[in-house]
Amino acid sequence: MNFAPLSHAMQSWANSDIYALLYPLFLLLLLLLLLILKKHIQSPPSRGQTLPPGPRPWPILGNAMEIGFKPHVSLSNLARVHGPLISLRLGSQLLVVASSPAAATEVLKSQDRLLSGRCAPQAFPISASVLERSSFIWAPECTERWKLLRALCRNELLSAKVLETGAALRERKTAEVVEFLGEKEGKVMEIGEVVHTLVSNVLSNLCFSKDFIDLRGGVGREFKEIVSAMKKLVITPNVADLYPGLLGKLDPQGLRGRPWNAIED
Repeated sequence: MNFAPLSHAMQSWANSDIYALLYPLFLLLLLLLLLILKKHIQSPPSRGQTLPPGPRPWPILGNAMEIGFKPHVSLSNLARVHGPLISLRLGSQLLVVASSPAAATEVLKSQDRLLSGRCAPQAFPISASVLERSSFIWAPECTERWKLLRALCRNELLSAKVLETGAALRERKTAEVVEFLGEKEGKVMEIGEVVHTLVSNVLSNLCFSKDFIDLRGGVGREFKEIVSAMKKLVITPNVADLYPGLLGKLDPQGLRGRPWNAIED
């Protein structure tokens, strides 16, 4: 192929008045973007606070590059250097990691009422006000309503008495899975899918006295696909989670609402 005409056209455009006008404008927009990102990274809540030690963050990106694609390995290596409590920056977000049994006990048990709030992924098409009223998993703050919901769940679903009562149910559901695997002897099976169905049915029977998913397909297929799509969505890296104040409403990767769209795709 002859690329000479294309090269000549690009050179002509570079020498034109349009390029001379747009190039400074592009640099100005890039500078403004960097200033906005810097402002969001150096957010007022983090100033003046005494934070645990940690690696020095890079401009704009923070410590995202140091975590990489194997965060469990990276965080273990950082804990050897900086101790059991580590401060990290992921974009504009502050992340404190507890990596020892004593630190985890302090966070999850001793101070759990103060530290159990969760930032819901920006991909979820649910506002923070709705989550605050109806969720204790993704509740942004540990309010009195959150404490009430957690106490209700602990007493009605996770107490020792309830777990002991549900032992027969778990045994029955496990036996059904063993029987199902016996029917599939000699065939290739996705064990992860079978275990997912088992756990879902145990929880659904605990809450609603009914199976949500049929081991042999059919019933519950749509529910299973939605749950699988939501799990995939949660673990998908989203730049809006790193800069929620700047990119949260823009949804640059188009992930918001994808669990339902994934079924149609």
